[in-house]
Parts: sequence; structure tokens; C-alpha cells
Amino acid sequence: MQQQNDQQIKDVPRIRVIVRKRPLNKREIQKNDFDNIEMFKNNKLIVKELKSKLDLTKYIEEHHFTFDAVYDDAATNEMVRSIITKDLC
Repeated sequence: MQQQNDQQIKDVPRIRVIVRKRPLNKREIQKNDFDNIEMFKNNKLIVKELKSKLDLTKYIEEHHFTFDAVYDDAATNEMVRSIITKDLC
């Protein structure tokens, strides 16, 4: 019986990576910064980085990431905390 319980514990993921996108702050809004994160429902997001080529032509480089869970800027810290900690009890 102990061996079965040990196997069940091993099968449970021990580390999860959860991301909450924060809204632009007042300073970023005043500077007319753009929201450089695009979110998808399948726990993926894209970070868009503004870059310049050698000839100073501007372009956007996209970095794709996948996480265990992704929350948008409407989610509060309390809401995210309650969702992710319910599995710990």
C-alpha cells in the first residue's frame, strides 16, 4: 500500500508555473507605451519586443511561451491565489 501511495505522489506535478499579466501602469499609459503581451486560451502568450535592424528599420520580434496557467490583467492577485491554492488543500 505504501508503494502505491509513493507512486501517486510521484505522479503529481510538484512545480507549476502560473502567470498573471499585469495592466499597464500610469507612467506607461502617459508614455503611450503599447501592451506587448498577447494571450491565448490554451495557456500560451506572446511577448512582442520592439527592435531595430542595423539600418534602423523597426520591427517586432515575438517570443512564444507556454505555462501551466495564464491569467489576464482583469484577474486580481486574490483571485489567482484562491484558484491555485485550492489544489494544495
